Amino acid sequence: MSQNKNIRSIIKIVALTILLSGGSFYLHAGVEPFKVILNLNESDSFRLKVTIQTPKIDLPKVRFVIPSNVPGCISELKTGKLFSDIKAYDIDGQEIAVKRMSINEFEIYPSKKLVRIEYYVHDSWHSEDPAIIMRQLGTSFIKGKQFLLNFHAIVGYIEGYEEYNYKLEITRPTILSGSSS
Repeated sequence: MSQNKNIRSIIKIVALTILLSGGSFYLHAGVEPFKVILNLNESDSFRLKVTIQTPKIDLPKVRFVIPSNVPGCISELKTGKLFSDIKAYDIDGQEIAVKRMSINEFEIYPSKKLVRIEYYVHDSWHSEDPAIIMRQLGTSFIKGKQFLLNFHAIVGYIEGYEEYNYKLEITRPTILSGSSS
C-alpha cells in the first residue's frame, strides 16, 4: 500500500514538472547543439555577421528559415529582407549551394555536407523600410556603443531541427556589458 502511494507521488511530481515547464521537455542526448557566433567587435555600418555551426544534418533537403512569426505579433515578419550574403560551407570550407525560396526561406544543398552557415543581418532600426519589422521586435547595431539583439531577428533555423539546442557565443568590446529583459 505504501509503495503504491510513493509511486503515485512520483508520477504526480513528474506530471507537475512537465506541466509547469509548458511541456517543453526535449532531450537530444549525444547531439551537438547549433553554435551561433556573433562578434560585436567586427560589426560595421549597422550590420552584424552571424555564423552558425551546425550539428550533423540528416535530411534529404535543408530548408534554412528566418522566423516570420513571433508570439504577440499578429503580422507576418519580413525579417529575411534584413539578411544578406547567405553562404553555406562543407567541412573542407568549400561553399555549397544556397537558393532563396522566399523572403524568409532558403534551400541548402547538398544537405549532408553542411557544417556552417554564414550571413549578415542588417540593423532594422536604421533600415530605410520600417515596414520590415516592428521596432520592438527588431535589432540595432551601433559599433562600440550599443547592440540590441532579438534572437528571432538574427538567427535562422533549419526546418526539422527547431527543437535542437543553440549555444550562443558573443564576443563584445570590453566597454560594453550585457543584459537581458
